[in-house]
Amino acid sequence: MNNQRVMYMLRDAREGIMRNLGAATSAALLIFVAMAFCGILLLVRLGVGDLMHYLESQVTMKVYLDPSVDTEAVAKILQNNSYVKTAEVETKEQMLERLSFFFTGREHLLLSFQESDIPDAIRLELTDKSQMGLFAEQLGGMKEIIKVVYPQQFAETILK
Repeated sequence: MNNQRVMYMLRDAREGIMRNLGAATSAALLIFVAMAFCGILLLVRLGVGDLMHYLESQVTMKVYLDPSVDTEAVAKILQNNSYVKTAEVETKEQMLERLSFFFTGREHLLLSFQESDIPDAIRLELTDKSQMGLFAEQLGGMKEIIKVVYPQQFAETILK
């Protein structure tokens, strides 16, 4: 394509836009609104994805064990049960590393937690989440288990 044709097309497009300035402005505005709407929907989708990930992480149960008990062995025993989907060991160091951003600017508090006697925990995900309360009650009766924490417990406390 030669330069004269390109110049003719650009001049014709400019004259067409100037002749129909209102329509051109409306079209540009509609494109802007459509792109903004798509961006908002994308941000909502990302937010909902993060929310779903957070909610899925909240349907796990934490079992805190006596420090004298072998946490890995108990996790393997619990993992072999049919009602347990996953059993992950969370050591004190892992928990403090995960929560370290809460102590930004207050490192002396983090240091006091590092020197404390926080027990290791096992994070359990059950196959049937509706039975979490019953399972937590059964685990809580064992002498090696110090505390069982699960999300429904918080909801029940609020309802009372």
